[in-house]
Amino acid sequence: MSRPKSFALAALLAILALAQAHATASAQTAAAQDGPLDSLARQVGQRSKPVDSANFVRDSRPAELNYVPVHSKRPEPQGKLLTTEELKAKEHELDALHASHDKAGERRSVKATYKPLRAPAPPKKTQPRPTVEPQPVKLVIPTLR
Repeated sequence: MSRPKSFALAALLAILALAQAHATASAQTAAAQDGPLDSLARQVGQRSKPVDSANFVRDSRPAELNYVPVHSKRPEPQGKLLTTEELKAKEHELDALHASHDKAGERRSVKATYKPLRAPAPPKKTQPRPTVEPQPVKLVIPTLR
């Protein structure tokens, strides 16, 4: 019968310890801005305490960080919108420019201006290697006398 009482007492002590840890963690959370599990892990010794940065690091940082937010709205374009007629005129202008570049490329093609310095050398004729007839090998075994 003493066993259920001791189990209930142990459970009550565990709940009180967790409540104390949570209360301590909540007080530290306001100062350190981390979660209750972080402060609980720090109390148990499973997490290190944050270290203040060195003086030269603190001095080199600007007072206010000018960063670009990740989900910022894109700025609107500053130019005016073109009408349908203006777009078609631009397209025709670009097509004409494209055609003139193609014609200029055909006039100055690489094949027309390339002149080799000398004629290419004819391929060398290779002669077959002479074959060697296998010779019988004489085996000499020395004997001790």
